[in-house]
Amino acid sequence: MTTPQPTPKAERREINAAAGLALLTIIILGPSYLRDLATGHFSTALSAAIPEGLGKHNLDGGPFWMLAAALAVKIAAILIIAFFAYSLVKPMLRGQVFNTKNIRLLNGMTAGILVWFIGRFVLEGLGNNWASSQLGIDWWASQDGTSLGELALPYLFVCTLQLFSAAIKRGCKLEEEVEGLV
Repeated sequence: MTTPQPTPKAERREINAAAGLALLTIIILGPSYLRDLATGHFSTALSAAIPEGLGKHNLDGGPFWMLAAALAVKIAAILIIAFFAYSLVKPMLRGQVFNTKNIRLLNGMTAGILVWFIGRFVLEGLGNNWASSQLGIDWWASQDGTSLGELALPYLFVCTLQLFSAAIKRGCKLEEEVEGLV
């Protein structure tokens, strides 16, 4: 493997900005999600249909636990994504872009997004439907469900990460070929 070159100042600024955005996301979402988990209140699509909000005070058993599981899965996914993003920043600042560890980190971020997707759309959707049935909210069943626009962003982000991962994998192979010629 070649010796990593020092990262130029402009690149370092971009990498640090990406790390800062990941940290800012945790700072903004973390307390909100943790407050919801601690208080038993849920901010979901069904919450707007209930004047006092959707929470453990008006849910019995199953729907509450399904929504709590969805929230826990979303929190875990965000922490997974942040961990892998932070782990990716360190080698990139050292100039180590084309290595197999970075490929695994990007794939880990992709897995974290898919876990969040399951928590948000599968578990939370099931919890909302179960809660609406328990609370007798009939109009909920006639809704179109999640808009495609809301589904598009996580999907496109997963695609972007996978393309970036493939580019790094190709860069690793090219780097090995160059070393073989020298």
